Amino acid sequence: VNYGLRGAESDADEELVVDVARANGVNVQVFHCPVELTKQSGINLQAAARTFRRKHFQQWIAQSPNHVVVLAHHANDQVETFFLQLYRGSGTFGLGGMHPERGQLIRPFLETKKTDLIAYAIENKVQWREDKSNATSNYLRNLFRNELLPALAQNQPELNQNVLFFMRLLREHQVEINERIREMSVCWKEKGELNCTEW
Repeated sequence: VNYGLRGAESDADEELVVDVARANGVNVQVFHCPVELTKQSGINLQAAARTFRRKHFQQWIAQSPNHVVVLAHHANDQVETFFLQLYRGSGTFGLGGMHPERGQLIRPFLETKKTDLIAYAIENKVQWREDKSNATSNYLRNLFRNELLPALAQNQPELNQNVLFFMRLLREHQVEINERIREMSVCWKEKGELNCTEW
């Protein structure tokens, strides 16, 4: 997905992806996000971009039960998500963060640190491009990434591992909650009863 937010840099990102895909015999389809979806006054840019790409992901998934979308979120993204959700006052479901697998959406790198991915790329001569906007703190996520989390990690080097462990526990709890809700909804549909104590 090319959002066209960084002009020539965005186009160079697209060119790299297309070149790598073709060199490896992989079909690639590029979607260009219309300017009016991301640059109008009052628009939440990140939310608009997320909505645009999700629409295309869901269209791909709907074409076949064998289609999956593999996303590149890594452990650092997951920790940032935890603190963003904490900042917003989220509960169990928000603080649990992203799921490694949810239907046909797969995130295989959620337990892999960004530094490990970079080390792998360097060692194996995998070319990549860095979005320069990641280095600014204009967005709340970037503020956590560039300033707040590094400051916390100075005094607590195990911060990321501790947060990731806690998030795994919360996701397990989500499964339990969903199962109980499923059981109660079945009882409601079959008997027209809902036990308030259990709820």
